[in-house]
Amino acid sequence: MKHTFPIMAAVLACAVSCTDSKVNTLDIIPCPLEMTPASGVYDLSRGEVTFTIDSLMAPEAYTLKITPRKAVVKAGSEAGVLYARQTLKQITVEDGGALQCCEISDEPRFAWRGLLLDCARHFYTVEQVKKVLDIMAYYKLNRFHWHLTDDHGWRIEIKKHPRLVEVGAFGDVGSHSVPDPNLVGEILYEGYYTQEDIREVVSYASSLGISVIPEIDMPGHMTSALAAYPQLGCTGGPYKVVNVVGPRGKGLGKENLCIGNDEIFDFISDILDEVFPLFPGEYFHIGGDECVPDRWNACPKCRKRLRDEGLESGEYSDAQLLQNYFTRRVQKMLQERGRKIIGWDEILDGELEDGATIMSWRGTSGGKRAAERGLDAIMTPIRHCYLDFRQSDDLEHEPIALNGTVSVDSVYDYEPLEGLTEEAARHIIGVQGNLWCDVVSTQEYLEYMLLPRLAALSEVQWCAPQNKNRERFRSAMDAHRRYYEEHGYVYAKHLWGIIGLPGHEYRIQ
Repeated sequence: MKHTFPIMAAVLACAVSCTDSKVNTLDIIPCPLEMTPASGVYDLSRGEVTFTIDSLMAPEAYTLKITPRKAVVKAGSEAGVLYARQTLKQITVEDGGALQCCEISDEPRFAWRGLLLDCARHFYTVEQVKKVLDIMAYYKLNRFHWHLTDDHGWRIEIKKHPRLVEVGAFGDVGSHSVPDPNLVGEILYEGYYTQEDIREVVSYASSLGISVIPEIDMPGHMTSALAAYPQLGCTGGPYKVVNVVGPRGKGLGKENLCIGNDEIFDFISDILDEVFPLFPGEYFHIGGDECVPDRWNACPKCRKRLRDEGLESGEYSDAQLLQNYFTRRVQKMLQERGRKIIGWDEILDGELEDGATIMSWRGTSGGKRAAERGLDAIMTPIRHCYLDFRQSDDLEHEPIALNGTVSVDSVYDYEPLEGLTEEAARHIIGVQGNLWCDVVSTQEYLEYMLLPRLAALSEVQWCAPQNKNRERFRSAMDAHRRYYEEHGYVYAKHLWGIIGLPGHEYRIQ
């Protein structure tokens, strides 16, 4: 299958410009598997780029051959074409009028190249989410993990249970406090996505080669749902949507779904029946993290569930056994609907059916445990992949952030397969960055936390280990910095000796 496209209109919208047409270096991020720069350029005003689909190539692979006379792209699928187009953007010179001559043969290291955006703690509009998707596509990420519910907000319309958004999407705004007085931009604590909004985002992501994975967090992190339907909790309520983290915020909620109450499984079934038509991908994320055991331990219905199901302690606590019982029932519900379950590494505590996928966030041990059990895993360890952490140890000048420090270098230097046997390594299907929005509360702050750490992460996700080179990456970032500025993105400038958001920048001494 062969196509030709006018490159200026179809491929190089928003291209990076460069004034020197004789460059023979390529500032491509993520770095391709093989690339050979050459002298000269291909004049786009007098030619087109030819695209060919070659089914013998790997689906996400592509090759480029750019000479002064022709520009030819081959790809294994439409996904490969999309990645080739992103690379073409990055080798465009002479103010978008030419392509730098080169030969490139490229394909990704990992199949899952993800980013989580938490829209439960602070709400981001459809247009703001699309802007994040644009950044993801530029760096060849292909999985958007959309965190839609938590103690702090329920953000997805469920028509059979309208109070989820009528109550769960609207907390006590008067009790919220702005996390940092230096922030600029609109802060949205409240709001939700209609099902039509969801379809719009999923369609837009698909056009960029990105699959959207929804997370409906369960059985913990459910206070926003319990505020709407208190009969689903162990105590019967009343419950109140938890404030976002801040000087007066309460942070983590302690309320879970009542595992002893069969009504919760009907409730979940209703949700799945409405959510799945909106998200055509094969995966569904149930969360499963940080379930506070207090309510379960004291609940008569939960204690009865333990006895009736013969759930014996053994190596696991009663709370872990209850959660595993819940997870297995939900996994069966997903399997009956043709979907695969993903959960945070807490769901490893107990038995799982084949086909479960684990996200290893509490370090790397969860991923290793999963792989050794023959389950697929996605590595997203907190000390390398949590993009809500501050970017340096300068507490005076960094905007407020949670926990510790994750610098550009600590992202870049992460090796996902370290310490794994060859057999276990086959089960590591990818790497993901997570941007939790407890205190990341404006679009400007969100972009500051993403860029350029997402660029660094893309090299962990895409590049062959031998092609990773911190100095080459830092040099290429100068060109990408121009791209950010030309497109109006806010970005962190630590690589250039500056800390802080716009209007509060501080040059490192």
